[in-house]
Amino acid sequence: MYKSLIEAFNRFIENKVELVKLDIEQRIALLITHAVAIMFFIGMLSLFIVFFSILVALAISTWAESLLIGFGSVSLIYAILAVAAYFISQSSSFKKKLRDNMVELFDSNI
Repeated sequence: MYKSLIEAFNRFIENKVELVKLDIEQRIALLITHAVAIMFFIGMLSLFIVFFSILVALAISTWAESLLIGFGSVSLIYAILAVAAYFISQSSSFKKKLRDNMVELFDSNI
């Protein structure tokens, strides 16, 4: 009687361990899938921004009749955006919101 009870308990433990392994594998696969999708989206968005920036720079260059003014103005806009992004990223409220959103994102997807 005890032998069958011990065997049943051992099978129960083995099944629980297997379920935990499968759950972990599923979560890792989901994270990898999301990471690949996000990287693809960022890559496509980056290409769009690069080509759009070249388009704007050439349009300004044509209007101003100077390549230096066209590409320089686009570069100046990016420099201003970079400085603004740096100061925003250093604020504690931004860091807290980013951390909270990341935790919420991973909790809802897993």
